Amino acid sequence: MSPSNLQTEWARLWADTVVQAGVGEVVVSPGSRSTPFVAACLERPELRVHSIVDERSAAFFALGQARVTGAPTMLLCTSGTAGAHYFPAVIEAFYAALPLLVVTADRPPELQGCGASQTIDQRDLYGRHVRSFIDLGVARADARSLAAMRSQVGQAIRQCCLPVPGPVHINAPARKPLEPVHAEDAQGRALARTVEALCRQPLVQELPVREEPEIEGVAELARSCRELPKGIIVAGPAAMEQRRVRQDVAALSELCGYPVLADLASQLGGGQPGHAPLDALFSEPCSELLSEVQLVLQVGRAPTSSRFGRWLDARPDLERWVLAERGVHDPWRSARAHLRGSLHETLPLLVAELAAGGPLPGDRQRLPARMSGARLVLDRLQQELIKLPTHRNSEARVVRSLLQSLPDDALLVLGNSLAIRLADLWGGLLPAGVSVLSQRGVAGIDGLLSGAVGSALSSGRPTALLLGDVSMLHDLSALGLAALDELGASLLVVVLNNEGGRIFNHLPIAEVHGGDSAEMRLWTTPHQLRFEQVAAMFSRTYQQRNGSDELEPLLVKAWTSGGLTLLELVVPRHASVAAEEALLSALEQCRAELLEGAELVSSGGLDAACSQVGEDADVAGC
Repeated sequence: MSPSNLQTEWARLWADTVVQAGVGEVVVSPGSRSTPFVAACLERPELRVHSIVDERSAAFFALGQARVTGAPTMLLCTSGTAGAHYFPAVIEAFYAALPLLVVTADRPPELQGCGASQTIDQRDLYGRHVRSFIDLGVARADARSLAAMRSQVGQAIRQCCLPVPGPVHINAPARKPLEPVHAEDAQGRALARTVEALCRQPLVQELPVREEPEIEGVAELARSCRELPKGIIVAGPAAMEQRRVRQDVAALSELCGYPVLADLASQLGGGQPGHAPLDALFSEPCSELLSEVQLVLQVGRAPTSSRFGRWLDARPDLERWVLAERGVHDPWRSARAHLRGSLHETLPLLVAELAAGGPLPGDRQRLPARMSGARLVLDRLQQELIKLPTHRNSEARVVRSLLQSLPDDALLVLGNSLAIRLADLWGGLLPAGVSVLSQRGVAGIDGLLSGAVGSALSSGRPTALLLGDVSMLHDLSALGLAALDELGASLLVVVLNNEGGRIFNHLPIAEVHGGDSAEMRLWTTPHQLRFEQVAAMFSRTYQQRNGSDELEPLLVKAWTSGGLTLLELVVPRHASVAAEEALLSALEQCRAELLEGAELVSSGGLDAACSQVGEDADVAGC
């Protein structure tokens, strides 16, 4: 007969292993079957335990923490469908390479396959979207089984981070009694002593495999950089860790003369003079100015710009190298080579290899004339847009005002679709100390607020979340997160409410159906909702404005008041389409002037085109 305290001691050993393996944050989705594990976590002061009722919100909250800390947060839920609600965040963690430890409590074998309540087959619940799956089996009292469980849990947590970060799933069946039970007889006391002895033993250390760059590959790339003077450096979205190679990329850019054209969420772009919005740079008016590019050096993940992809497709003979820690980041299947290894080692090695080859030819034009012209076009365009009257009503001016208001040490979390595209346009206005986070693993719109709360709480930095109204509707329960009351910094949530998914107005489907036809509404999903009442339900500070009217004072107040402020900005349904058309018109005007050898400013052409942005936004009207 098993000791009465078997499940309690089993969970105690499990919790000690979790702590020794480096987990510090636990997110609990309340339920009964997970009781022994939750109780064991509460006994460990090293663990900060958060209770979040909505499992989907809980999972994205944990993911937001992992984005900031780089360490796995543990998710813990009861049996049945609870764990299924973690799935969207698990998928994002898998493709974004973020550490996440998912622990699902389960019914024991005797309750499987017999119609028992709240019981499903939880084995391999997440399929191929986890780095590893481990079923611990039911608690066992013998020392070998206890040691095996400890080893399995420790190994699973290491697999969250090595060799490739990502989610790991532990399934943990539990038998009643689920509540804590203290040893009442000799057998139970002996079990407690065995567990205590195991807890005193350190976990087996597993040293990471060193990811050294291929020396021959670095030398070959250096030769290409010397032979091809007209190149660019591009980068896609990345975790905060990539910010640590920012200086290495800058050194490479300076040495080669290759400009850095990076996604705002790459940790390499924005917050610096001359930031070039990557999507705008590869738009039809500007792309011709990049026709002289000979080499593309991609750092990390591929840029998400569809225009950049089309530009590449039109140049099948263009030489492109991919430098990445791991994996394949080549959606176009056209790279000449993939140079894998730690970017912290590869980039300095490449700079050293180039420098060792002697001075680069002095007569070569490191920054192609036309490329320089493209940057001038965008710089001038931004200068003109900044001068536009603030009373005009469009998403672009709202985003501009938000970025200019950010404190120097802020986090900026970007939603997908229009939010991240607009923020990229204004990236040059970001303070240099701002870090930009995004959910670009699979580019979903769910869980954005939950993730931002997790990031803000873990970082302690003032945080802004910019998202659309449909994204906000997907995550309303996050307004009730108790963690919001623990925030030591401000969290400003800016909702661009243009009544639906207006990104579809920019896609080819809009040309098929057009406007607000009944068919088009299946994509844009207009709703005519406002968020004031839901904010009141959760007792959150709420402000609403139409466009950017009197926006700056509200932003200043939000950063000084602390806690969460929900700022809803109502803009016309079609303002973003009208603004984009006017922006492209302005870019075309600049491009034509440059290619004709004219002055950048002639007869007020650019001023007139930029001013039209505001006029068209109002014509679109609400």
